[in-house]
Amino acid sequence: MTVDKLFSACCLLTLLLISAACGPAPVEPGEDAVITRDNIDVRYDAASRGIAIADREAGILLEDIQVSVLVGNLAVGTGDEDDQIRAGDTAEGPTITIDVADHLSVRITLTGNDTIDIHAESSEKNRVFFNATSARESMPAILEGAKETDRSVLLTTLGPVQVRELSSIFLPAIDTALAMETESIAHWSGDPLARRFSTQPGGNRFALSIKVDRHYFRDTLGIEFYAPMEKRGYWHTAPMVAMTWYGIEGWKGRPAQRREWLEPQVDWVARNLLPYAGDLVFQLDDNYPHDDNAFMRDLSDMIRKRGLIPGIWFTPFGVAPRGVADAHPDWFLRDAAGKPLTAFGGVNWSDEKGAPPVLNVTDPEAVEKWYAMFWKRASDDWNFDFFKIDGQPTVAKRYRESANGNGVSGYRKGLAIGREVVGADKFINGCWGTPVDALGIVNGSRTGPDTGNWPHATGVVLRWNFLNNVCWWSDPDAAANLFKATVERTRHNAQARALTGQQFLTDDVWTDVPEANLGVWQRSHPTLDIRPVNLYPIENWQEYDLFDLRIAKSWGTWDVAGLFNYDGTATVKTLDLGRLRLEAPEAHLYEYWTGTYLGRFTRDARISRIMAPHGGQLFSIVPASGDRPDLISTSRHASQGGLDLQGLNWNRDKGRHVAEGLSSHLVPGDPSELVFVNGPCRAVEATCSPGSAAIEEDGAVTRVVLDTAGESAAHWTVTFEELSAPFACMETGELHVEPGSSPSIGIRGSELENRSLEFISSDPRIRTTPDAPTSIVDTDRASVPFEIDLRGLPPGTIFTGKVEVSIEGIETVPRACLVRALIPWPENLALGAEATASSIWSEGFEARRVNDADTKTRWNSVKGETRNAWVELAWDEAVTIDRVVIDECVDWGNRIESWRLDAEKNDGTRITITRGEGVGRRFIVDLEQPTTTAALRLIVEKASDVPTIWELETYRWRSEER
Repeated sequence: MTVDKLFSACCLLTLLLISAACGPAPVEPGEDAVITRDNIDVRYDAASRGIAIADREAGILLEDIQVSVLVGNLAVGTGDEDDQIRAGDTAEGPTITIDVADHLSVRITLTGNDTIDIHAESSEKNRVFFNATSARESMPAILEGAKETDRSVLLTTLGPVQVRELSSIFLPAIDTALAMETESIAHWSGDPLARRFSTQPGGNRFALSIKVDRHYFRDTLGIEFYAPMEKRGYWHTAPMVAMTWYGIEGWKGRPAQRREWLEPQVDWVARNLLPYAGDLVFQLDDNYPHDDNAFMRDLSDMIRKRGLIPGIWFTPFGVAPRGVADAHPDWFLRDAAGKPLTAFGGVNWSDEKGAPPVLNVTDPEAVEKWYAMFWKRASDDWNFDFFKIDGQPTVAKRYRESANGNGVSGYRKGLAIGREVVGADKFINGCWGTPVDALGIVNGSRTGPDTGNWPHATGVVLRWNFLNNVCWWSDPDAAANLFKATVERTRHNAQARALTGQQFLTDDVWTDVPEANLGVWQRSHPTLDIRPVNLYPIENWQEYDLFDLRIAKSWGTWDVAGLFNYDGTATVKTLDLGRLRLEAPEAHLYEYWTGTYLGRFTRDARISRIMAPHGGQLFSIVPASGDRPDLISTSRHASQGGLDLQGLNWNRDKGRHVAEGLSSHLVPGDPSELVFVNGPCRAVEATCSPGSAAIEEDGAVTRVVLDTAGESAAHWTVTFEELSAPFACMETGELHVEPGSSPSIGIRGSELENRSLEFISSDPRIRTTPDAPTSIVDTDRASVPFEIDLRGLPPGTIFTGKVEVSIEGIETVPRACLVRALIPWPENLALGAEATASSIWSEGFEARRVNDADTKTRWNSVKGETRNAWVELAWDEAVTIDRVVIDECVDWGNRIESWRLDAEKNDGTRITITRGEGVGRRFIVDLEQPTTTAALRLIVEKASDVPTIWELETYRWRSEER
């Protein structure tokens, strides 16, 4: 460096140091103050006296920023004409300082790395508030860098919610996230979304750091073709779809799509699901007569005449027969060596020679003769509006591998051609895997493999929920074969979709679906405009057994939470309200599927619940008002008011509380319930216009049944009278008790002091603890602890009893509380064994899959081994067993015809301990005598096809100690 350059550099450094030492300079009245660093600008606008933060690429991010402090009952803050403004460089970075009289000093600094630090301090010990409004549509968010704070809860929102302890936001139109860190109390509220922070009462110092994360989906999450979704045509929420693949077993016959099978199914769907969904797609899947235009148009017209939207499956890049590739090799993708590239698909699965070659859409003739031609046929000639296009991730991969397809740009060009052919308002649903390369062109996509025969696809729902209603509508595949399923599994599948707003597909022999399962579907239709909060892929989905949908309407906010059992056995799970970000100190809990009021709980309460195998339970969590009744649920939809409750207002006059409301989306012929917690009141009158309303008292709750005389909307009123003293209310309607826990019954009321109480049980196993009170002393609340003796009861069963609390001289409401307890299952000893087998089908079907506690993985013997295939469990030390559970995969029917179990004796020889014919799902084998063995082998002596088994479980079931 020359002496002159060194001198100049020293002068510049000196000037910077002097500037920093002097700090920000005063800004003249009427002048704007602007500071800049990197790509971020902060402006104090003298005319509006507002503060805004802008990104030079994305534009204004936050505006109307205000900082204020409470001085007595008066809010004093930035934006006053007497504000003293200074701006300039400091040691930390460019800074704007705002002094508000003698009450408040605010400092906004650009600290580098696209970060804005905001500090405020009040001269008094008063609470400091920070408010800002997002400049465009925004979503409250937990970002990838903060996912460890999500408490393993999938959080979603409907409406302009407030979320306690949640700070960051995402702006989908510009793919920009604002990661905010603060120790203050944080809320989101309003529409457009506004941010509000505050210190704790008495806290006079405030600090907030905002990090601008531009291109969050593209760069942070690696979603290369991120684009915000557009909503057109029918499609304002995720589609409801009835799909024909699993129920019709579309892989079996050609054509599988036969009118004599389809027509009664279409009629059933139109009659039983369409009234609830509003819009519903009936989509034909594989194996239809694609060369018969008249037949296909006839099917489409038949579907449309029932009021349904016709949908069709095909693989657009693989519709050309193999012979065309031989005649026109340039029409297809080739690798660098000139070899044709193939992918899954074809018009009807594939031809006998295997997967079809992939059409090259960069070749105009290939597009004209085959690719665009098939799109036009499906859209124009057959008149379908919904297109499920299969094999997409593999096609995109082939384009990347090709020498002549222009990489992924060629693939996206093909999708754009399809979009141009069918138009902007029809729905394109990608399929098979997760084709994120199709984002910005398709409306939605499958987000996993074929899951319709799984017990549930909740792992897929969780994994890709961050894309749903942001980039597209995610499709976790059908909740299929539910005519064979328990109602508990149906609830699990339904609530996973209803709480996320993802596509809801049924695929079944619909005419065989039981009424109970149908009712679950109906109350999950339609999907709602639900947004994700966890904006990152969730890999460890088994830990996320709790979903929380936060719903906000003009009159209030409540939560609908889903609890899930991912296992194939009954279990006790805990509904831990402390994992949720509840605002109110106390809330009512109501279980929707069973219509059970659980009681009033603090926001950190832990409630035990007995869960059926693969079961789901759904709770409304409604803030408790305390001095009047509360509306806690509606029966129309799983959102419990999120869909149907359009208005609610409470009026009080002379000891009466009147609820007035408006309900919509009601289904003529299906009466809808409003569920109120009575509190210290009793319902005396209800009206409905049009129609009528009936009051049904049910202990602590009142159900008001609306009959709307065939209309889909109604105004209603419910009038409650306050109970005159004395009165008493039990605060628990149902208890699920874990062995070893300490349950109790809570009571509150008026004039309870010095009144005796009596605990009455329906079963001698339930009794009060020695310290339980026998009277209420000097209080209007009481807690009666009790215990249950579960010894001697068989494992895996549910004990049910009832308890009552009688208070001297008072009618207590409700009169009884239901008590349930699950007798714990013994340990599955198979989990500690090493598994081997006679053979395996391929990688992914190893013997170890039978004892990995995962009911979606399975052992499969090698092709052709239908006699004497075996799988064995071996332990390091001998175990004693008396029950074996064989969980056969029956997705393709029951295959095992005869079998036996062999056990290894102490001397290493083997003996047969039992044998039988036929197996099936969770087939239980109880041994006549306990068997001690170091190895247990299941031999499939004969099977109709290769045997395949989800799980092999072993237990010491009968024990004198239980």
